[in-house]
Amino acid sequence: MSRNVDLIVKGGPILTFDENDSIHINGLVAIDDGSIVFVGEEMDTTEEYIADDTVDVEGDLIMPGLINGHTHAAMSVMRGYADDMPLKKWLEDYIFPAEKMLMSDDMVYWGTLLSSAEMMRSGITTVADAYLFQESAVRAFRRSGMRAVCAQGIMDFPTPQWEDTDAMFEVAGEFLKNHAGRDASDLIVPALFVHAPYTCSPEVYLRAKELAGEFDVRLFTHLAETKDEINQIKERYDTTPVRLLGKEGVLSDRLSAVHAVWVDPEEIEILAEHGTAVIHCPGSNAKLASGTAPIVSYIEAGIPVGLGTDGPASNNRQDLFYEMDLCAKEQKQARQDPGIMKAKMVLAMALYLGAEALGLEETIGSLEAGKAADIIVMDLSRPHCSPLFNYPSHLVYTARGFDVKTTIIGGRVVYHWGRFFTFDESEAISKVFEIAGRL
Repeated sequence: MSRNVDLIVKGGPILTFDENDSIHINGLVAIDDGSIVFVGEEMDTTEEYIADDTVDVEGDLIMPGLINGHTHAAMSVMRGYADDMPLKKWLEDYIFPAEKMLMSDDMVYWGTLLSSAEMMRSGITTVADAYLFQESAVRAFRRSGMRAVCAQGIMDFPTPQWEDTDAMFEVAGEFLKNHAGRDASDLIVPALFVHAPYTCSPEVYLRAKELAGEFDVRLFTHLAETKDEINQIKERYDTTPVRLLGKEGVLSDRLSAVHAVWVDPEEIEILAEHGTAVIHCPGSNAKLASGTAPIVSYIEAGIPVGLGTDGPASNNRQDLFYEMDLCAKEQKQARQDPGIMKAKMVLAMALYLGAEALGLEETIGSLEAGKAADIIVMDLSRPHCSPLFNYPSHLVYTARGFDVKTTIIGGRVVYHWGRFFTFDESEAISKVFEIAGRL
């Protein structure tokens, strides 16, 4: 019995990261209408799949695409503009003034498109993006073919996109109205992003939560990122950021808290009780000397923890292989225990745990029939990847983004060995140079 499908990926080992942690040595993935219809050993298929297109990986590794739980993609136009300083100085003295000068629909579109190229080259198939002018980000992600959770930013002061709070929520509401409730096959998922407790009042948080609930979308926020933030919130509200959002009724299982570095054991329990997810950004936290988040404690408490790069102005690169390596090592160092954060757990943060932290666990994060066909092919044959004893350890401690050979999103081959099939990468690079030159 035969079945026609859109695409077959075969000819190499498959790491599925399903609930059984299945591995198929000579694997085959059959894809139709953007979803996986079969994954397993090629010889075990009960149907003969006939595809319009076939990708033979010739022995390379087939695995799920990585999930970048947090970035500000358009900030690629400010990559390297302000380095080697603490967050407060970086943000207030450099980034906010630069954004005031540069931020526009045009800047967000081209900066986001450039970031899409960087991420898809390094195996990221889904990203949670948080910034202003998100209609332009949506256009860029659609052009690139990337799956994206696009969170329209909310900041409790005037920006290039609005003059006051009412105008801000009008922008946010219109964005959600345009994109919420779309078909499940749509690669774009809308959301809201409230910047942080030190830039947004509890009233703004509650209004954003109500709006997110109205459109059934997720809410993101920076939370407890630095000691300075803790001190500001204590001085202003006589409590900590986590306790403040808990007391005000903001914490919930539809909230993803980004960073969450400075928390105590009781606050970890508070986050767990509310079902709030955490997105960890080790590269950005290390570069800004923000601290080391208690990731092991979060996982032990049952909190979904994803992995993010943060924006390219505070991390400078959007490569989750780098983030996985750093995440594992920082946790080992913090606990003084080399076995405390194993490679497979870090991979889970970039895959199915990361999907759960975005509320997308039914769609992405593993290779299983019925899930989206977001797949990457890894070439692990080069000198720095030889020899190979253990796939998870190799992927976390050895592999890098440039080892990604092919990227498939929603059953569509979008990238292969330096070539994009959806847009002109050189045009995006040229446009970002032009925009950045205004600084």
